[in-house]
Amino acid sequence: MHRTFAKVVAFVCFFWIASLGQVFAATIGTVVPVVGNLSNLIYDDQRDLVYLSNFSQNRVEIYSIGGRRLIGTIPTGNQPSSLALSPDRQTLYVANYQDYTLTVISLATNSVVATISLLAQPGAIAVGSDGLVVILGSAGLLRFDPATQQLTRLAISPPAVPPAGLSSTTTAPLPQGFRAGLIASADGTTIIGLASNTLFVYEVASGQTLRSRSVSGLSAILSIAPDGRRFMAGPFLFDTATLTILGRTGFAGTNLSGGSVFSVDGNTVYATFSTQVAINALNTNQITPTSGRLPGVTPTLGVLQVLRASSLTPQLGLRLPEAITSKIISSTDGQNLFALCTSGMLVIPIGQLGRLPILAVDTTNVVLSVDACTKTIATTSVPVRNGGGGRLSFAATTNAAMSGNTTAPVILNVPSGLAPSSVQITFDPRGITTATTTAAYGNRQYAVILSSPEAVNIEPAILVNLVYRNVDQRGVIFPVAGLASSILLDQARQRVYLTNFMLDQIDVFSIRNQRFLPPIRVGNQPLAMAFADPSTLVVTNSGAENISVVNLDTMQEVDQISMAPAPLNATPLVPHSIAVSSNAILFTVIVAPTSSGAAFTTN
Repeated sequence: MHRTFAKVVAFVCFFWIASLGQVFAATIGTVVPVVGNLSNLIYDDQRDLVYLSNFSQNRVEIYSIGGRRLIGTIPTGNQPSSLALSPDRQTLYVANYQDYTLTVISLATNSVVATISLLAQPGAIAVGSDGLVVILGSAGLLRFDPATQQLTRLAISPPAVPPAGLSSTTTAPLPQGFRAGLIASADGTTIIGLASNTLFVYEVASGQTLRSRSVSGLSAILSIAPDGRRFMAGPFLFDTATLTILGRTGFAGTNLSGGSVFSVDGNTVYATFSTQVAINALNTNQITPTSGRLPGVTPTLGVLQVLRASSLTPQLGLRLPEAITSKIISSTDGQNLFALCTSGMLVIPIGQLGRLPILAVDTTNVVLSVDACTKTIATTSVPVRNGGGGRLSFAATTNAAMSGNTTAPVILNVPSGLAPSSVQITFDPRGITTATTTAAYGNRQYAVILSSPEAVNIEPAILVNLVYRNVDQRGVIFPVAGLASSILLDQARQRVYLTNFMLDQIDVFSIRNQRFLPPIRVGNQPLAMAFADPSTLVVTNSGAENISVVNLDTMQEVDQISMAPAPLNATPLVPHSIAVSSNAILFTVIVAPTSSGAAFTTN
């Protein structure tokens, strides 16, 4: 069964989820249904409107943010595919894919004032601070001057000085069916473009492409940081100045769905991609409703991940009423996100997130240990809190109970509550015979699955490690959240360092204090590390094309070294293992992984 409540508070919807019994799952955002197929959208900060290009209906839809409804349409040419606003917000440009034209719309009258023939299919358009329209299409890169009505052809690749004895190459028009994407920085000084597999950076002031590189399998779904220093191309994060990969939140693929957008302060990326690794993957409360929001409609719940912009580290997963299909944009004040979704447009009140219930726990990894002789009961308590606002109730069960296993030695003494509260987890070995301890039982892991009818996030799960040890076995187990991929001893400081592949950090364990110190943030997916000198640690970031440099005295990342002279190949190479000699840092590289876990493959 699936139903929606008539009462919706702060854009939070509630869905009935049958597979979890009497449990609800909240979502953030509301869907604005639109008849037709939307291809693009753009925000008008002067009028507080969103314009949407309706590819199949040959028109622009107008959505009022204040009124929370569609308020009108403007006709265009056939198959409008891309939108751009003039710097003064008085003109809307629409690229018509089938007509090979550019529609010019006056926003003072919401009427078409001109139709410009482009003589080629326009895949994407953008407008810089100079007011000129940059067009990427089957004829290559063009620039249109609204004042003179002139079209100028531009080079996608920057002019190069060929080596002695080699002739220079000319830029050819792009083939039919190419992938095209353009996006301008907030100040309009820089435009990022993707033409098939070629990424390029266009400088508006000079009217030239500054740099370009080829990367296979990129998506033309682009977003750019407010200061223009970083941008996303599909699930990959790039540095604008060097075009090196700084991180990823999924894998390459030309048929990706999903999109991304930066927060207005540039510190956060909101993203969802079809190749993205699931957040809190142990939690099974990530499902598709069995019936739709409207009669005859069966939408798929989506998840929007909140990522740290520096390395794309997942921070939170927000459950959406529908899946995002492509582009995401933000209002200028950062209060709302707008995205193309299954049924039309999704409005996400991201500025209200701090006031909505968010289920959080103090740890996602615990160890319960008992000895084989006494078979004492081991118990721990995990605090459950509300990371946002409002009322938050929760329920807990184990993956063993959900699968019908009633003999599992994990007992939840407090299986439900109202945050702030705690979940008490007990390991009771008394039903396990000594004869079967090692052979049939040994050490096992179970997951405690948390769910909440009010929480808008994908709830974290708690991994419970059960250790059945003999009395002669020594040592203390300290659980680590995430995935430790390598370990290094710092004898001088009495510390142990672990690269945490999933959390993009170095976990620091104090031998003297027998506890973990605050972690050190590094790049995307750290894999290996080595001492460059007694006070410096170098770390390979296998999700990026760089190496982190860590100052061990301040316990901070102080630099990131590009992989040069390793070339920026069309099939990216990422650093893998690392060592340091008396005068050099040595590292191996592997082809950027194409699936989860492939980074651990030795090459």
